[in-house]
This record gives sequence, structure tokens and C-alpha cells, in this order.
Amino acid sequence: MLRSALLCALLLAPAGAFQVFAPQEQVLAVHGQPTVLRCNYTPSPTSDLQSLIVTWQRKSNNAVVHSFYYGTNQLSTQDEAYRGRASLFTDELLKGNAALRLDNVTVMDEGIYQCSVSNSDGTGKVEMHVMFAAFYTEPRLTIQMEHSKVTLRYESEGYPAPEVHWVDPEGQNLLYSTNVFQPNGGSKLFSLQSDLVLEPQQKVNYTFTLKNSLLGQVIERPVIFSCDIGDVKNLNWILICFGFTIVFLLCFVIIFVITRRKR
Repeated sequence: MLRSALLCALLLAPAGAFQVFAPQEQVLAVHGQPTVLRCNYTPSPTSDLQSLIVTWQRKSNNAVVHSFYYGTNQLSTQDEAYRGRASLFTDELLKGNAALRLDNVTVMDEGIYQCSVSNSDGTGKVEMHVMFAAFYTEPRLTIQMEHSKVTLRYESEGYPAPEVHWVDPEGQNLLYSTNVFQPNGGSKLFSLQSDLVLEPQQKVNYTFTLKNSLLGQVIERPVIFSCDIGDVKNLNWILICFGFTIVFLLCFVIIFVITRRKR
């Protein structure tokens, strides 16, 4: 809708009128990679860099991401969060290209950006939405056997919150629990923990699926193994015997120390 309105405005504008426009209203930025926010304006054969002003700002707090005027990049006005990461294509400025390049993108870069351009022919600005995504890491599987149950847990990190499924060999969804949270500090990526709790007497043949819709990422991992109730019981007996052994040794040491003191 907005793109159609922008196109109509450009078509209805008088020939030679100064315009600032964005080829894309939304930009998908990927964690740790560079991204380009495209902003174009109507170039003029009579304009020069001295009369050109380009400013990129965050819409939420008006922080200056990058600015160019008096024929040079004004790095002293740049917000600290973007120093060394934001730049313009200086050689393309007089051709109408006011695009911004962001390096080493993080989740903090997500939001609305405003591109403002002014020269001797006019002034204009346009906004665009930067969305952030991060590929989920290879899921890590742990198997916990305790008492009369077996817990299968997959863990991974990425962004945004993923879609998760556990299915049986017939493709039927299983009951499971998933916890998605953002740890304090660090990269602010989501941490995923997905648990499937099973009875230990059955053969395990299930599939874990993780989807990151923004990036089109799909991870499927089958989990196949046999789990006998006897294995859990044997493990419990081993733990019980180990516990009794520790208690016996402690009692022996205590008796020995008391006997020595009496002597």
C-alpha cells in the first residue's frame, strides 16, 4: 500500500521535482552481517557535495546514525553505538544514492530509521523499518534418565522466537514444553530449551523441528534409540548402592576418630 502510494507520488510529481524515496520499506538485517538501507534522491547536474546534506537517524530517539555535510562525513555527531559501523557510499552521493551501510548488525539495530536529504534543489525524507533475525545454532541434545522417566532436551540460540514441534513417526504432534528467554547482557538473542518427557519402557523414534520464519531456516533432527525400564532401575540401584557405600565409609571414619580420642 505505502509502496503504491510512493510510486503514484513520483509519477504525479512535476518533471525535475526533488524527491527522496526508499526502494524498500522493510529491510531484514542478519546478526553479525552487514546490511544496506537504501535511500535515493533526485540528482541534479548542477549540485555538488558542498551543498548536499544527508542525515540518517533513529526514529525512536533521534540518535544520529550517520551524517554528511560540508562535503565530508561528520563523525563527531555520530551516536556512539554506530561509530565504526555506519557509513555512506560517498562516491555514489552525487548520483542520487544516499544509502547507509551498517556493519556487524545486532538486535539493538532493529527499529525505524529516517533518511533525510537536502541540496540546492530541495529537501525530503523517508522512513524504513529494519527487522532483525539471527540463524539458530545447531541444536544441542541432552538425555536425562531419572526415576521412571526420560527427558529429551534440545537447546539453541537465535532470533526471533522460533516455531518448535516434536512429532512421532506418523507425524502426530507430541506434548512437550518449550522455554524461550533472553539472557541478561550479551547478544540479546533468544535462548531455546525444548523438553520432551517420555516413559522409559518405549522405543524412542521422534523428530524435533525448529523453524525461523523470517530467515526461512528449518532444522529437523531425529532422535532414535531404545530405552528399557531396566536401564533406569539399574541406574537407580547403582545410585542407591553408591549412597550406602558413602554412608558406611563416613560412619567408619567417625567411629575410628572417636576410638582414637578415647585412647
